Amino acid sequence: AGGAAPAPADTRSGACGGWTGVRWGFTASRRAGSVGTPIVGRRGDRYGKEKWLLYTRVGLAAGTLMAAVGDSLALLIAARVIQGWGGGAQYTIAYGAIAKAYPEAGRSRILALLSAMWIIPGLLGPGIGSVLASTIGWRWAFFLLLPLIVVATLMVVPGLTRIPGTAGSSAAREIERRFGDR
Repeated sequence: AGGAAPAPADTRSGACGGWTGVRWGFTASRRAGSVGTPIVGRRGDRYGKEKWLLYTRVGLAAGTLMAAVGDSLALLIAARVIQGWGGGAQYTIAYGAIAKAYPEAGRSRILALLSAMWIIPGLLGPGIGSVLASTIGWRWAFFLLLPLIVVATLMVVPGLTRIPGTAGSSAAREIERRFGDR
């Protein structure tokens, strides 16, 4: 939803605080993710990654829903803070899980795939958000994320519960077998 913003007519009329408000929404999300990342990483290591992944996904979904239905700049910024915390902090859970589940031989490939998940939305998001904002409305950039959050959570949590505290899980052994010391 990084590219979704109030349509130009909304910003000219001053809705959502004009372009200044739009910038605050983006900034709030990024800053909250930066703050949440080390906090959630530490908590995930201490209390369980699957639990903290669920917390971050709930935050992401709640912030996304609030952003979709919000009717003021203050609510939009608050929603983006919650969404940013949830969205940004979940990456630390992913990186930690990869470090525990995969041996060094296969880890770099998995981390490269995860890193691509930063690049692809950054490239495609602004264009998709602009199309949504100029056709069906900017709020749909947030509404359409909600089912994706649910599906992604249902796909990831079962795998997290199978990762033991140290490397050597069945997934890690499979990567070691397939990729070895290449």
